[in-house]
Amino acid sequence: MLMKWKRLWDSHWFRLVIVVTGVGGAASLARIAEIGSDPGQPNASPYFVLGVAALVASLVALFGDAIRGWIWRPVLTVDYVHGPDYCDTPVLRGDHGQGHVAANCFYFSLRIGNRGTKSADAVEVAVSDLHRKTDDKWVVVRRYSLNLTWAYLGTPRLTTLAPQTDRFCNIGHVVDPAVRVHFLNENIPDFDRSETVLSLDLEAQPNHGIHLLPPGTYRLNLLVAAANHRPIRRVLTIDLSGSWHSDLSAMLSQGIRIELNR
Repeated sequence: MLMKWKRLWDSHWFRLVIVVTGVGGAASLARIAEIGSDPGQPNASPYFVLGVAALVASLVALFGDAIRGWIWRPVLTVDYVHGPDYCDTPVLRGDHGQGHVAANCFYFSLRIGNRGTKSADAVEVAVSDLHRKTDDKWVVVRRYSLNLTWAYLGTPRLTTLAPQTDRFCNIGHVVDPAVRVHFLNENIPDFDRSETVLSLDLEAQPNHGIHLLPPGTYRLNLLVAAANHRPIRRVLTIDLSGSWHSDLSAMLSQGIRIELNR
């Protein structure tokens, strides 16, 4: 029920009806009060009408921008489904030593949408605290102050997201561990080369590897925001088993599990 009311409230037509009803109701009340107070003076009507019109004009002048921003505004949404539509399987290519090298990998992405009537400006998806489950307790292991990058663009900030459109933002990727060592910033010597590692697609990937997550269960705090939209807080639960599977369905069911929580 609350979700239905929220969808209704996010409709710009619903908010427009509220504004029109409020203005019309105020004018009607003023007219009724004028007739009831002095029904014998019909010449007073134009003055009351002008007074109401002046009041409405003043309110529009004072709060016009706020009213327009209330009716026409962006409405951001954040979605993730642990399935093929949100997972890409490109070939990662690099140059190492004596020649070129290629590796299979899996990319996992959020879908950021704008269901409003105005473009969202400077959209970004930031990550903050990373928790790891240890002995049935969630312990903070890292604190980030970085953005994730937008799919295919590699940028940490999307200039604009038009109304009724969607764009993917990368969460991270998993590279075939057999060849991971050949790629810069994809491997740390202490990691087991037979196990997978989730590489978060952060705007910066420091040499000490804070973007690399070894096998384990994690919670990653997200903050989706725009210059003209309130921040949206979400939590990603990531369960990385460490096993590699070349088949997508096997990888999604046995190699890694990602869930988006409110």
